[in-house]
Amino acid sequence: MRAYGSAAVLFPLFFSVALCTQAQGQGGQVTRQPTERTKGLSEVHQRAWYPQVFVPGNLAPYFDKGFVITRELETAGPDVTNVTLWGINGTRFVEARIWFDGAVRVWISHAALTRNGQILASGGAVTSSGQRARFIAKTDLRGNVTDTIRTDDFVPVMICSAPDGTVWSFGRELVDGRERPTTHMLRQYSFQKGLVASYLPRSSFDTKVSPVVHRGAQGSYLDCSANKVVVYVARTNEYIELNYSDHMIRRWTVDAAHFRGFWMQGLAVTDSGAVYASAMQDGNWAGLYELILDGPETGRWELVPGTFQFDEGEGRMRSSYGMLHGTHGDSLVLGSTPQGLAWVRPVMSGRHSQ
Repeated sequence: MRAYGSAAVLFPLFFSVALCTQAQGQGGQVTRQPTERTKGLSEVHQRAWYPQVFVPGNLAPYFDKGFVITRELETAGPDVTNVTLWGINGTRFVEARIWFDGAVRVWISHAALTRNGQILASGGAVTSSGQRARFIAKTDLRGNVTDTIRTDDFVPVMICSAPDGTVWSFGRELVDGRERPTTHMLRQYSFQKGLVASYLPRSSFDTKVSPVVHRGAQGSYLDCSANKVVVYVARTNEYIELNYSDHMIRRWTVDAAHFRGFWMQGLAVTDSGAVYASAMQDGNWAGLYELILDGPETGRWELVPGTFQFDEGEGRMRSSYGMLHGTHGDSLVLGSTPQGLAWVRPVMSGRHSQ
């Protein structure tokens, strides 16, 4: 069994993945920051309903490259669908059964899409004897697993697909159930070469609790946009960029004053590089926020006008939309009803410092 290649077999676990390059860039201009602020949102230009997806008790879905992606956290057989793509009309488009010979249980931590529409899934598998393997898998367009990368002790909590076909993962390394403090938490993988590069040492995050938390309150977010990889760590209020062209790292400490008492529940990056997040307060949605980078090392969240305001009829603050599920080009994909999504465009105006 190779570290990358054939997908049907993940056991026995006798191979290791070689590190091809390892880098930690500091400083340097990574991407041109947007020079405009968002003054509001356009009218809805597209809607879709997903009554089979937005069901109480289901895992939160993802939106990636025009599709809603759902997953089953754990499956115990090869004939059970554990990743599903849902089309724009709200119907099932592709069903994938991520499974490996010798496994008795497979769990899926994250799922995403390649630029070609292939499903990516990260997670782990275990045999009847308790042997474990952590993996990133890729399917064909019909949902059949074609390639795998075994990530050894690295737990690929979140993944996304870069334009060059590589897969980026933000995760943690566990040895005997404990997080290794010397590990690098952001990694780049190739289905042809295995592990390509690693960044962001665990020791560079000032938190005793792991910075990798799967979305939600105090969560972490990973996004592969057109030009860069973005990581946001709510636990430490840090925004991090890595540009594809030179792999230099830039980090900003973000003033999250607007989020005090709120929970971040979604983050996404548009093709033009603007960063947005939705928030929740006391079980209710609390508007859409834009990340403003004020300087080379500091940033802040700023409420997008009109997305959280006082409702005279209800006598309380009310959000115009629900959770930010992702982007589609330069459109934001937001919850609009309990079972629906709405596509809107940011309306830009004004200048801010960079």
